[in-house]
Amino acid sequence: MSELRLNGGSAVIPRSRVTETKHDRFLRLAPGRVQRALEALRLVGRLALPENDYSENEAEQIVIALSRQVADIERKLARRQEHRTTFEFE
Repeated sequence: MSELRLNGGSAVIPRSRVTETKHDRFLRLAPGRVQRALEALRLVGRLALPENDYSENEAEQIVIALSRQVADIERKLARRQEHRTTFEFE
């Protein structure tokens, strides 16, 4: 079981007893996931090294697939802000 150490490790609380907010969970998970995604993108970029042979069509398919995924992420993240609309008469 994982635990949370407070006061320099002198107080130990089992993590199951600590309530984590949705925002805390986001802050805990996002950096690692984004870092792994960036590393994966760097690896995809290495496909362009001279020792690899690819067609323009193949390269375009990769870029399109990645662009679509990024656009999907942008829509998902923007949806939270769109939800907070205000009303004004035109």
